[in-house]
Amino acid sequence: MTAYLYAGQGAQYPGMGRDLAAASPAAAAVFGRAADTLGYDVLELDADDLRRTDRAQTATFVHSLAADAALRALCPAPENLAYAGFSLGEWSALTAAGILDFTSALRLLQLRAEFMDAACQDSAGAMVAVLGLEDEMILAELCDERWVDTVFPANFNAPGQLVISGHETEVLAAAEVLQSRGARRTVRLDVAGAFHSPLMAGAAERLREAAAGLEPQAGRGLVMSSVYGEPLDGRDSLPDYLARQMTSPVRWSTAVRNLERRGVDTWIELGPGTVLSGLVRRQFRRHRILHVDDAASLEQTVEALNVTGL
Repeated sequence: MTAYLYAGQGAQYPGMGRDLAAASPAAAAVFGRAADTLGYDVLELDADDLRRTDRAQTATFVHSLAADAALRALCPAPENLAYAGFSLGEWSALTAAGILDFTSALRLLQLRAEFMDAACQDSAGAMVAVLGLEDEMILAELCDERWVDTVFPANFNAPGQLVISGHETEVLAAAEVLQSRGARRTVRLDVAGAFHSPLMAGAAERLREAAAGLEPQAGRGLVMSSVYGEPLDGRDSLPDYLARQMTSPVRWSTAVRNLERRGVDTWIELGPGTVLSGLVRRQFRRHRILHVDDAASLEQTVEALNVTGL
């Protein structure tokens, strides 16, 4: 079984997508539709542009869907296909699976980024990756009264890699304590605020209201929720789910593990970078892990799939 994976904010880089668009008419068409919707061309964004939350999110989303289209044009997706996205990447997964339509998703993403920017201005937040400690040790420390209601688990990336999020002063202090408790390293993430924490509650509510009229389509394939770490099952309305995603931890390691239990042994990351490929490789070293980011990786992935089959 194959899973298509879609990266979140932070994977973007200047110039991404340009040679992919030049090499693939299908990818170029996606970038063109995006330009018509946004009023600007994500292919022309520079490093300063991509530091902005709104530009980073839309560019990553568009690039991911362009990579998806480029691969499908050369190597049709298997019928038994799963989709999973990390944070923002869930929007790409939902769109690739046909649950969201491209234009509506892109317009809502613009609003999502605006709401998140406003929330970051309201509360000084931070995110720190904690490397080399078991999740249970980190969660036990966050139960300390010093961090209650100020520091929260945000991203369960892989065994031994968890991101904490919350109020800036407390997050940085908690990171120091966790390093003294045996963390191999702590790394502050280059983000504008405390994503995937209660500090995004105001932004989440505004997104819920903006998405009130959004109706999911039937879609195709299995979509794995990184909010629950389980298949998306309709327990929430789509507006409620998209809002919940902004304040809930990303349970990526659980989602990946549950995909493997369902038979996934081929993973294809679509979009900028190979961060998700690396996280999957940490759990399943013998699986086939491919990616499509640019023209070269598109060619390599198509060749691998045509030679060995899905």
